[in-house]
Amino acid sequence: MRERILRGLVVALLLIIVLLPIYWMVAASLKSNLEITQQATLYPHAPSFDNYRRLFSEKRMELSLAAQCVELVGALRGPEAERAARAPGALVSV
Repeated sequence: MRERILRGLVVALLLIIVLLPIYWMVAASLKSNLEITQQATLYPHAPSFDNYRRLFSEKRMELSLAAQCVELVGALRGPEAERAARAPGALVSV
């Protein structure tokens, strides 16, 4: 019985350690700059997607995401994808 409780506590602790940074990143992305820098709240009081709008409109993040998807597909396909990327006229060079 004690081992089961101890195992549950260890699993709960590991889940907190793994999930807390993910929560922190998502929560920070939904906060305003004022709320991030000066108020230091644990959760966004007025969640806003303005940061995401600015990321995709001003910073052109979709180009970076597309390039990362191409890299991922190439990595999943293996050496033949690298040979195809090095071929003359390839859209993406390695």
